[in-house]
Amino acid sequence: MSALRKLAKRLGIIAGLSGVGAAFLLEAVPKINEARRTKALLSRPKPNAAEVERFQKPLPTRAENLERMSSGHIFDVLVIGGGATGAGIAVDAASRGLSTCLVERLDFASGTSSRSTKLIHGGVRYLQKAVFNLDLEQFRMVNEALSERANLIDIAPHLAYPLPIMLPVYNLTALGFFHPIWASANFKEAYPVTCVTHPGTSATTVCGARVGDSGFPS
Repeated sequence: MSALRKLAKRLGIIAGLSGVGAAFLLEAVPKINEARRTKALLSRPKPNAAEVERFQKPLPTRAENLERMSSGHIFDVLVIGGGATGAGIAVDAASRGLSTCLVERLDFASGTSSRSTKLIHGGVRYLQKAVFNLDLEQFRMVNEALSERANLIDIAPHLAYPLPIMLPVYNLTALGFFHPIWASANFKEAYPVTCVTHPGTSATTVCGARVGDSGFPS
């Protein structure tokens, strides 16, 4: 009997530590990253006169770009494909001062990129795998995705902005797992909002809702 009690005690300690670790990953790590990002933005030097003048110049027209491409000009980088990945590579290369040429067979973002959700998400599915499978690589992937999403919203607020998304929760344990503080304080308040948003739900199934921000392109 004493052996079973010891085993139960150990399992309880492990479960408690796992819960604390999950809460730390979900609550503390994003706030630490946000503080680091804010510090980096505040310490960034102001643009010099040459950089300001560069961005004040009018953008070249399509005809001017085609003429430059067909005139034998040598570019530092050639990107083939004008989807989300190709456009991102071109922007990154151009922001580093590289002479960049991007070509697309049809129209920009006319292929796979045109059929996306248009949401700049942070990889919630990978976070689930990271926590339940104790996969550190999946967590690093989520951390990188969240960081890049925050960077995009910071540097291009005219193109992307946070979009709150509320999802109904049918299990109180799931509500507590994703946001312990919010679950204990506000889940009752969120319940009637969920019923209005989803009229087909019943009081016996919905126990609350969780809200998260995704990046949404304007």
